[in-house]
This record gives sequence, structure tokens and C-alpha cells, in this order.
Amino acid sequence: AGGVDQLVEQIKVMADGLDQAAAFLLTMRNDASSSSMAGFSIPAEVLNAVEFKKASEAFISPDGHSVRYLVQTKLNPFSSEAMDQVNTISDIARGAQPNTTLADASISMGGFPAALRDTRDYYEDDIRFIIIATLIVVLLTLTFLLRSIVAPVYLVGTVVLSYFAAIGIGVLTFQGILGQQLHWSVPPLAFVVLVAVGADYN
Repeated sequence: AGGVDQLVEQIKVMADGLDQAAAFLLTMRNDASSSSMAGFSIPAEVLNAVEFKKASEAFISPDGHSVRYLVQTKLNPFSSEAMDQVNTISDIARGAQPNTTLADASISMGGFPAALRDTRDYYEDDIRFIIIATLIVVLLTLTFLLRSIVAPVYLVGTVVLSYFAAIGIGVLTFQGILGQQLHWSVPPLAFVVLVAVGADYN
């Protein structure tokens, strides 16, 4: 009889524990449905610690509306991979915004990779126009000087082929043999120089 009584008491204790666990899970479910509970929780004792307050001054603005994150990777900050990684990090950060209290927050990135990424993007947008303008100007100039249509097209075409050959040899030499990646500005600059100057010596 004593064993049965102990078993009953243990069952009651287990039932109380299950009730507490169920209440805790229900609370988590209700909190998770609120956008203000997105992210992770920091204990109050940590937020009130002197060390945390000192460290937060370097990452949180005085009004509490701006936060800075430091992202460190193993990539060379001046490499194309690091510039491409800026877009990846930015996309991930913006992808985490919907359905949270930060949905309307603005996200910006700084540092060498971000600045170089912006420079590269501006450069690539401008160089497309420069390449088209170079081809048109050179073609029109040769047409005016040679009084022909076929010869200028032939000259410009052979210069363009020589450009691709030069870039191919450069990639093979520097990237294939020497293991050094060509700078992203080399191909478009080489195109302008080879087409503008090369047509005169074809």
C-alpha cells in the first residue's frame, strides 16, 4: 500500500510538471506570434551589467534607434569575392526584416569592400556607355577617312578580336600561371585603349 501511495504522489508531481511545461510552451507560442518577439532574448542582468553598457556605446546610438554590426570574414577586403559578399550580406539582412518591428528600418554597409563594390558598380555602368561610344566614334571616324563601309568594319572587327586575344593571354598568364587575379578594371580599360589606339596601327 505504501508503494502505491508513493506512485500516486509521483504521478501528481509529474502532472504538475507537465502542466507547467504546457503553460510555458503556450506562452512561447503566443510570444512568437508577436513581431516584437522576433530575434533572440538577452537576460535582464546582462543588459544592466556595466560591461555591457560600456560595450554597447560602440554599437548602439545614444537614442537607441541605430545599431552597428561588425562583420569579419577571411576574404581579402580588396578582392572581387569580398565585394560580392557585400551583396550577399545585405540581402540576408534585408531578408530578415519582414514581419518584424524592423521591417521599415534602413540597412547600409560600410568598409573597404562596400566602398569598392559601389565604385565597381558605378564603373561598370559607365564603362558600358564608354565601350559603345568608343566603337561608334572609331567606326564613324574610319568611315569618314577611308570613304568605305567594309574596311572600317573589318578594321574594328580585327581590333575587337585582338582585344579578346589579349585578355585571354592575360588571364592565362596572370590567373592560370601566376595565380594572380586580374583587376576588375583591366578588361574595360584595355578595350578602350586597344580599340581607340589599335585601329590606327592595324
